[in-house]
Amino acid sequence: MNSTGKATKSELRRFVTACAQLAWSLSVQRPPYVLEYQLTGAIFDDDRHRRFHTSDASSTAIKEVVWPGLVEQSTGFCVSKAVVVT
Repeated sequence: MNSTGKATKSELRRFVTACAQLAWSLSVQRPPYVLEYQLTGAIFDDDRHRRFHTSDASSTAIKEVVWPGLVEQSTGFCVSKAVVVT
């Protein structure tokens, strides 16, 4: 970053390249991974979800997704938990 706190062109280029490489890797992953993001109204599952710090710990209903989860499409194995508000 430069003295104003903004990324330089080369830093931005490296970031975009890394994002493109990750997106490509995920698109050809075997078994395929899927993002779990349509969870509003679902029941909180500690094995698949992590509560956001503003959540109501006594509630089991998911109100909003802060960050999607990553799941193996064929097995349903949770690779990375979704961050949700309950």
